[in-house]
Amino acid sequence: MAMLNFTDTGGLFDNFEVNREPIWPRFKWLIAQSAAWHVVVITCVLLIPPVRNALSIAMILSGGRFVDKPYNKTEIGDEADITELTLEKFHYPEGYFAMDQQGMPNPTPQFLGSSFRPRSFKPVPVYSPSPTPSPTATPSPAIAASKLPDATAKPSGTPKAADDKAAEKAQQRLESASKATGIELPQEGEVNKKPFKDLAAYATDLKNQGKLDFEKPFEVSIDTELNKEGKLINPKVTKKTGDPNLVDLSTRLVEAMNDSGILFYLKKINEDKPGTKVTFTIKQDGKEVIATVESEVASVVSARQLSNAFSLMLDVGADSRKGKDEEILLRSTTVSPDGKNVIFKLNMAHQDVVDVVKRGMEPSPTASP
Repeated sequence: MAMLNFTDTGGLFDNFEVNREPIWPRFKWLIAQSAAWHVVVITCVLLIPPVRNALSIAMILSGGRFVDKPYNKTEIGDEADITELTLEKFHYPEGYFAMDQQGMPNPTPQFLGSSFRPRSFKPVPVYSPSPTPSPTATPSPAIAASKLPDATAKPSGTPKAADDKAAEKAQQRLESASKATGIELPQEGEVNKKPFKDLAAYATDLKNQGKLDFEKPFEVSIDTELNKEGKLINPKVTKKTGDPNLVDLSTRLVEAMNDSGILFYLKKINEDKPGTKVTFTIKQDGKEVIATVESEVASVVSARQLSNAFSLMLDVGADSRKGKDEEILLRSTTVSPDGKNVIFKLNMAHQDVVDVVKRGMEPSPTASP
């Protein structure tokens, strides 16, 4: 019967140790950023107007585990004729009204009475904090009686522990959301940042040559299909208006996004309707920047379900980047159904975009977490 005693291992596992180290810190950046990948398309588009500030797309992509390797560049075809837009005032040709003015008597000038007073217009005031006095906050007696913390005292580890706990909770929500929605998270090394580095170099070169004017309006639309990996198939420009350089830069941006692999989230849409059509639209009018990604799915029900799923991932992604500029971008993005279409839309004021990019480009002693 001794041979049937399974509790006796003969010392086989005496020196066997189970690795109890939690795995989530190792993939913290990958998981935290993954919720934002499905909207990075729109986020990157959003960064086009501030290319005057060196087009720092690395603001969004920093901190993750990415690769930097050669790639086959996507070439987007062109089926649209560009329409030039201008901000100059319209002038009628010389002599345009000559025929109408012939034979007409000169109008007798009419003078208004002295009682008339021209109305004066006050300039629209620029928003500033209210000058009215506000109540001064005073500490409670208990707080006032307590001593201020010593400047030499070491900071408590409580905030860091709270941040770690919040990050772990966000990661758990993200994994749960991924399982519930079926939207896959990116694998390590799946995203290639070199296409964005090449795009930034190209944009900086245009900027140094003085060929970029970001006050000009523009709009570009790109139609394409998807393969099973979420890659674009035969993309073509179907509409372009405004400044040619901004249109070209927008087209190159979509190419870089496809080459980098950040469009992996579109795999879920392609699973619902293989070979579905996707339309990218990028436009600005000097006041706001609007970027949309629209794709058709199998049914109205699928559009509703996928919109809810992506909205959940957006919400979790924003929570994981709380207090960072990425949170602003994610909160400014909506996902909604329109019949059988799923529409991602980012809408922000132009100046807000500039502010976000400037903050992201400020030098800091340590990388942003």
